[in-house]
Amino acid sequence: MSSLGMREYERRISALRTKIAESEADAFVSFINHHINYLVGFPHVQTERPVVLLVTGSQTTLVVPRLERRRAEQVSLVDAVDTYFDYPTTEPVTDLGQSLSSRGIESVVADANGAPSVMGYDGPALSTFVDVDVRPWVREMRREKSPEELSVIRESAAIADRTHEILESNLSPGANPLLASEATMTEATEQLLAAAGAEYESRTRFRSPILAGIVSGEQTALPHAYTASEPLSSGDVVISGVVVDVGGYLSELERTMIVGEADADRLTYLDIVAEAQSLAIDAVEAGVSAGYVEEVTRDYFDEQGVLDLVEHHAGHAIGLEPHESPYLDRGSDAVLSPGEVYAVEPALYTDEGGYRHSDTVVVTEGGCEVLTTTSKDRDALVLSGD
Repeated sequence: MSSLGMREYERRISALRTKIAESEADAFVSFINHHINYLVGFPHVQTERPVVLLVTGSQTTLVVPRLERRRAEQVSLVDAVDTYFDYPTTEPVTDLGQSLSSRGIESVVADANGAPSVMGYDGPALSTFVDVDVRPWVREMRREKSPEELSVIRESAAIADRTHEILESNLSPGANPLLASEATMTEATEQLLAAAGAEYESRTRFRSPILAGIVSGEQTALPHAYTASEPLSSGDVVISGVVVDVGGYLSELERTMIVGEADADRLTYLDIVAEAQSLAIDAVEAGVSAGYVEEVTRDYFDEQGVLDLVEHHAGHAIGLEPHESPYLDRGSDAVLSPGEVYAVEPALYTDEGGYRHSDTVVVTEGGCEVLTTTSKDRDALVLSGD
């Protein structure tokens, strides 16, 4: 089972320190959980208790609530761990600001001007205490995946393909979508652990590292639908979704399928979406803009007379988060670069159902490498239920 080594994190901190040295700032401060995880390998849930990473030219410091102290002290790349009891007993950003001033740190670059307002947190801006220049340094660093990152994402994609085979075997007329989803995740996780054993590093709490399931029937007409409890009927459209966590990194795999008998209209929409996605994947290569990829799909949808059925852009970057920037959106002029990873998912939504395939791809100089390989042939997408 692939994982990131210490050298990967050392490389990231070194690159960040180069940015600090080239700026006029005294230090860098991160409040965003995925950024902190990326820089030093400390995964945590963003709550009302802020976690802060302070990076200077010579030291990395984690500021954590007391309940995270023991985990934080296990992070090899962190030189010091400062703790506070809890919020709102302690206001950690206020303490941080005062600590920076006492240490002669007058200006910082940060990924936010204070801790995110989630789960009831309502603290001050860091700029109350020091000069703050908010820049997307870490988000930009995260765009191009290293060979080590690509290795774990490829492994995630391979597991996603195997999981999808299990999911398809659980779908037939009469099957309950909720139970089919749960059965798939259980069997796929059992296979994962049987193959990887103790080498698998879990980065999830209270749930499987594999999320897999479907939305069905008229629910598919909603891009962000919920899984229904109503049993599948012959002719139902289903949209699958599989996301696999390996070392904290994700891939995405989605397919639109028809259970049982398929009518002509649904097959036509299925064909159109498959072709649109194929065109989008063909458009992905280093040097093109993210917006261009969506324009290609919109032009094709327009030719087919179904542009009015489009409800979202053609995809998004993916990695530590299920959705990252840049987005394959015609409003984006971000230029694609080798090593970036995207989920490509142009889609159509009628009043009766939705049609969407999603594949995870890596940008290369001359195109892209498609990591998820589950078939999109029409015969494979119509499940007989036999």
